[in-house]
Amino acid sequence: MILLFVVTFVVARVSPAAEKLVKIRVGYGTPAATQVAPRAIKDFKIFERNGLDVEFLLAGSTLVAQAFLAGEIPLALMTGGLAAAPYLQGSDIVMLAGVVNTIPYHFMVRPNIEKPLDLRGKVVGVSRIGSGSDRGLRFSLVKLGLNPDRDTTILQVGGESERLAALLSGRIDGTVITPPLTSKARGAGMKTLADLGEQGIAYQHTGIVTSKEFIRRSEPVVRAFVKAFVDGIHYMKTHKSETLPVIRKLLREDDPTLVEEAYEVYVVRYLEKKPYPNLAGIKAVFDELASRNPKAKTMDPAGLLDTRFIKELDASGYIDSLYK
Repeated sequence: MILLFVVTFVVARVSPAAEKLVKIRVGYGTPAATQVAPRAIKDFKIFERNGLDVEFLLAGSTLVAQAFLAGEIPLALMTGGLAAAPYLQGSDIVMLAGVVNTIPYHFMVRPNIEKPLDLRGKVVGVSRIGSGSDRGLRFSLVKLGLNPDRDTTILQVGGESERLAALLSGRIDGTVITPPLTSKARGAGMKTLADLGEQGIAYQHTGIVTSKEFIRRSEPVVRAFVKAFVDGIHYMKTHKSETLPVIRKLLREDDPTLVEEAYEVYVVRYLEKKPYPNLAGIKAVFDELASRNPKAKTMDPAGLLDTRFIKELDASGYIDSLYK
């Protein structure tokens, strides 16, 4: 049994008297500003308004992926890379919605690093090999003109806070982290070598995934979850003062300036009103995987996407009506 951070949904029909409840476990990665939406949806009781009762538990992204593939959880928040890998091996995994459709990372380095070539022979840090930070770092290094495996040594360090600590101590020379930790890094004298989020690169960083089999067995549950996600995005975008405390709690951050920065970056900039997964972003993930998995060159990236539930809400005019 894999120990992980899960979301247990108790789902009933949205009616005054709930009938039969259905319990569902949904994987959720390490707490970061990129994953504020599910926490906010829970705190604002939006799951309940969609017939869902949610309880959160926690594990790293690779453990979530392992549990999902083992059939222990039917839904998960997962990086594009972790979702694409099993799809290329024949899994019936599908991505229902996009959470972050670009690379949100800043590539932060020690003060002695002046240019990308200075990273040759240096040590760079990720959370775990195969994680979102690993894929983001590799993608970043390629964009900077470096070969991740030949030019650098990649060290498994831990979550964002651990990576920042390793950078400040000199244990590593560079890493990828997200706002608002980037402000803390700069305040300590670290440098931003590249702000990939500012570049708006199409890349499926995070999405909501399930399996085709689970949709066949529990389509109403999936539909309710996607609608709650859409409703939650609307609430966060239109209720800033209520959302800031959720971010503060999630990040365990008391500095109001940093909490405000996280809101502006993740809620205003990255969360999309119509959270379709990004096909161009999935293609970018496939391109990144192609050097290690030849199937990424021949399989159709669109096969990883199932946007029917977002399309239903969009075509009906429901999403547009939320913002009028």
